[in-house]
Amino acid sequence: MRPLSSVELAAILGFTRRGRVSCGGGARLLRAGDGWIAVALPRPVDVDGVPAWLGIAPPTGDPVAPGRRSDRHPSRPPTSPHRARLLEIPCSLVGERAPTSAPWCVTKGPAAAPVHAPLVVDLSALWAGPLCAQLLGLRGGPRHQGRGSGAARRDPPRPRVFLDVLNGGKQSVALDLRSSHGRRAVDQLLDAADVVVSSARPRAFDALGIDVTAVLARTPTVWVAITAHGWSGQRARPVGFGDDAAVAGGLVIPGPADGDPASSPTRSPTR
Repeated sequence: MRPLSSVELAAILGFTRRGRVSCGGGARLLRAGDGWIAVALPRPVDVDGVPAWLGIAPPTGDPVAPGRRSDRHPSRPPTSPHRARLLEIPCSLVGERAPTSAPWCVTKGPAAAPVHAPLVVDLSALWAGPLCAQLLGLRGGPRHQGRGSGAARRDPPRPRVFLDVLNGGKQSVALDLRSSHGRRAVDQLLDAADVVVSSARPRAFDALGIDVTAVLARTPTVWVAITAHGWSGQRARPVGFGDDAAVAGGLVIPGPADGDPASSPTRSPTR
């Protein structure tokens, strides 16, 4: 099975290009007080946080429609994403991080011996993590234990096709991480894994009592952490999704004066 391309994903989910709104409809570019921001509202909890962020009454229709009043600007949301991030709303300033040639970091742990059929434990959701695990499977034929895509499970039946294509060939394991049995099972999987793929922020593992540093210290596991803004320091704290994180990282750049932002000429467009 080959990897799922973005074109195929768009076809499966019925996505189209929509200018300032992402193909999936969950993220949009907004002209803010003195700049541009990207805000993503894919979850009900994100929409619920908009009134507190903008200082408005609970909205009907588009929660961030142009013209709504905020307590910092009469018609536009505040430019800084800080307040939105305090409310756990995915929000980024266009180009807030300078593009880098290597948007990743590698920390070396104990050396691992070659494994004929490595066990890949996929703890990720949405797209990037499951796709990463799928690519590993195509390269070496490893066994998988996967969680699957949370986004694909929310709106059947079309996203179910996406879920099946992206996670084909993986074993699916459902565990209640609030129970002692579920926690023990996760610990056993992590200790047995040759590769772990995750998409949660470090604080999510801390809340579950999973010490990633300790896991890596006692095992030669390769841990692939795919996050919106990084894994360490304050930048690892904000929640984020693909579109708003891409905007922050330079895939969209400020346009001409009084014009819309544009796709970076040196990077792939996100809109």
